[in-house]
Amino acid sequence: MSGAALLYLLAALTSLNAMNVNVKVSHMEIARGDALHLQCTYQTIASTKNHLTIEWILVEEVPSEEPTVDVIQYFYDGIYSVGKKYKGRVNFTGDVNGEDCSIAIQNAQITDTGSYTVEVTTPYDLVDKRKETVDVIVLVPPTPPICKIEGKAEYGETVKLMCHSEEGSPTPVYTWQNYSPMNQPRQMPQMSIQESDGLTLKNISAKTSGFFICTSKNKIRAASCNITLAVMPPSMNIAFYGGIIGGAVGVLIILGIIVYCCCCRGEEKLPEDYEMEDPRYEEEEPAEGYPKRDDNARTYREDDPNENAGRNSPRTTVRQPLVPPNKPTFVPDDNEV
Repeated sequence: MSGAALLYLLAALTSLNAMNVNVKVSHMEIARGDALHLQCTYQTIASTKNHLTIEWILVEEVPSEEPTVDVIQYFYDGIYSVGKKYKGRVNFTGDVNGEDCSIAIQNAQITDTGSYTVEVTTPYDLVDKRKETVDVIVLVPPTPPICKIEGKAEYGETVKLMCHSEEGSPTPVYTWQNYSPMNQPRQMPQMSIQESDGLTLKNISAKTSGFFICTSKNKIRAASCNITLAVMPPSMNIAFYGGIIGGAVGVLIILGIIVYCCCCRGEEKLPEDYEMEDPRYEEEEPAEGYPKRDDNARTYREDDPNENAGRNSPRTTVRQPLVPPNKPTFVPDDNEV
């Protein structure tokens, strides 16, 4: 074979081996629910791209009944085919005829984990680097953690600050930060122990009060929650002592009403015509020779043996006695004259 013929044959073989496929990233980790972008390009020196074919398939991390899962395929003349599992979620993102074979999968799921293989072929590129693979791991970011306090936030007590995310793959790691009531960063209390499920604070005092922030983080994402810790002395148990004070006030009010009612019933009004007798004015028997009192006329008169002797007889001299106030009426016995 002549030298010219050999060169012609080598040029023909070079034209057949011109396809070259490349992916930008060969290993990816994304969060569940995010969009998965698989970037891919190809190069060919073929004069035409007639009958160009691009195919993406998935080899699952945990194999199912089928060894491979169709993702999406492109055929010449703009024909597409989407696998059943990816309907409505996948599409090409670039110009396929412009040597861009990239795709995007929306709303990535745990089952999307696996190895994605892309193959680009034309009738004129029979061999060479026509395939590339991208390994994908779909991770679960930590859900927003739930924070709570276990124990009594009182002087000298021990409390535990709890922090937990319901989901997370890989398992999240929890870290704590401490801030003063003035929202200034500070060191953790000396009597504090950080554990996998929370932060234990021993022998707490007023200085322990402040803000505690828990961060739940894995290799894909982080989420946090915060706790406000207000340490009070035991006497500041407002609910308990407030109930006692309220009960005591209620009892005092009831007792006051009872006493008031009893006093009102005991105050009976005395009759207006009743007057107390003054012992200083006790009735004494008049001495012999003193005039006697006429109870009916409330006067004193002297006995006159001749008072009925005649009409012209002189009348008994009558004078009004000085009766002391409230003096009871004197009623003489029948034998007194």
